[in-house]
Amino acid sequence: KVHLRFETEYGKQLQFDWKEDIKMISKNGELFEFNIFSATLGASRLHIFVYSKNKTRIDVQRCLVKTFEYIGGVPQELLTDNMSSIVNTETHKFHKEFIAFAKDMNTFAKNCKPRHPYTKGKDESANRFMSWLIPYNHEFEDEKELIEIIKKINIEVNKQVNSTIGVAPIMLFEKEKEYLKPLPTTEIIKQYSKESIRV
Repeated sequence: KVHLRFETEYGKQLQFDWKEDIKMISKNGELFEFNIFSATLGASRLHIFVYSKNKTRIDVQRCLVKTFEYIGGVPQELLTDNMSSIVNTETHKFHKEFIAFAKDMNTFAKNCKPRHPYTKGKDESANRFMSWLIPYNHEFEDEKELIEIIKKINIEVNKQVNSTIGVAPIMLFEKEKEYLKPLPTTEIIKQYSKESIRV
């Protein structure tokens, strides 16, 4: 008999963070430096990975929009640590632009203490899956194929049985998605879907 255990209500929380400064080399010897935006739904532990060249506030917002589109809705709240692009590291308060973004998405942003896995551990554990990228080093053609590999890993990760909840996240997500808020309008989605310009 499987006993499911989770500390977060369905549809309540999405935890997110960066897997930073990843370096991979293509078949042709081209170096790719990028980041992975990693998000996890609190109840089902469904993981979402988004490729991103930069880590600005614009990129965080774009990656969150992609995450909402992937899961087909918006959670009640967003949880992260002191991410400098969206949080004032002195006051530990979110920048007004990100607060406006959360309001437009009909959700609420919360900040947790950095390096405290008990508050954000569900997403921290997702980062280990990035080791699944290692076998693809020197095996991909270009950026497009690299992004497709990340999408493939994302699907496989969510099929793996989670030791805490006792089932694969994709199975529990079938229930959690019923509790998500509707996506915002197409106009709002488009407003936050742009990528920052790399300098």
